[in-house]
Amino acid sequence: MPYKTLPAILLCLVAAITVTAQNLKWNNSCAPFKKETYAVSFSADGNKVFSGSECTPSWLRIFDTHSGNMLWDYQVDSSMLCIQGVKLSSNGTKAAAIEEMGNLLIFDYTTTPPTLINNLDLNVNFSFSVNFSPDGNKLAVGSSAKKLFIYNAINGAQLYSIDAHNNWVMCSDWTPQEKIVTGGDDNMIKLWDTSGALIRSFTGHSNWVYGVKMSPDGNYIVSCSKDKSIKIWNAATGSLVRTLNGHTDEVRFIDVWDDGSKIVSGSKDGTVRIWDFNTGNQLKSFSKAGSGTVFSVDVSPNGRYIAAGTANGDVQLWDLLFNTSVSSIEDEDVNIYPNPCTHSLHIGIPVKDARVYDMTGKVYELPFDETTIHTASLPAGTYLLKMQTANGETNTTFVKN
Repeated sequence: MPYKTLPAILLCLVAAITVTAQNLKWNNSCAPFKKETYAVSFSADGNKVFSGSECTPSWLRIFDTHSGNMLWDYQVDSSMLCIQGVKLSSNGTKAAAIEEMGNLLIFDYTTTPPTLINNLDLNVNFSFSVNFSPDGNKLAVGSSAKKLFIYNAINGAQLYSIDAHNNWVMCSDWTPQEKIVTGGDDNMIKLWDTSGALIRSFTGHSNWVYGVKMSPDGNYIVSCSKDKSIKIWNAATGSLVRTLNGHTDEVRFIDVWDDGSKIVSGSKDGTVRIWDFNTGNQLKSFSKAGSGTVFSVDVSPNGRYIAAGTANGDVQLWDLLFNTSVSSIEDEDVNIYPNPCTHSLHIGIPVKDARVYDMTGKVYELPFDETTIHTASLPAGTYLLKMQTANGETNTTFVKN
């Protein structure tokens, strides 16, 4: 077979494939030096991404969703340790962060920059999560010593202290009716009213519950666990609806689309995965090479973007509306060589940015200079190359041997 005809034959073989991929729109750091990203969260309008970092010192940052520009850069007091959770209130007036040793930080987000208005010591050894109520006026905090705390987000007053689990309250979420669901290191999920009365318990996980999330209609609870599984529960009966398996290590965080159609999960196996809520089928699995554990994920209100916080310090913004038909991607005459390639792929025109995707949509961020992409670390296969040139975006395929 002549060498020069091989790429054309391979292109014919994949011409019928449509790549429904996700584009890593931007990738920023949660701190000015190497720190793990433990928490990410979108603003209620979806225009901002809030992140919190490992310590010490730990950092809070807010990024513009669309440009990736950093809007706020805040170093937490050096006496504090790592940030475990971050949230912006639904009314856009408050920002909250929970530090691992039990300090709750509440900021006035109407000022530029945001102003720290409360630094509350919860008098516990550890804290793990923070969530605003739907109206933005209350905060739920999961902590050690069995404690679920409810605070007034306006004045910082403690409203309730609930003995919610046997030891650590790892996570919480509010229902649309402002009840609260919690998960603990006792493998349990529990549903409460805000006065501390237990409504129902949910049993089925075999290890710590890292994340809980209510469906938008309040009818279902989604949970994720150290046991590598995701579970969906009927909130009214306590019965298990289905179990979602696929992650190969503990699942650290979950979120649910605002329309209730899908679930996103982040795992110690390094992947972000999207699941169909109604069937439990896995729809996508993707990652950025070298990111490590995905500690936190959040889906934007419009369902287009996913923010992820990872062990290598990334704050990642994934754009899910990236669909490309391989049969129609040759939209500019770009000379790439050698094709197939081994250690490097040379491009006949200067490029400002280059992204490489496999046929499942997984993105590979490879080193590149103006006219060369270094492909030595890339597995063998057929790939989609998206490039930003002086004339705009152009796409082509290549083969790695």
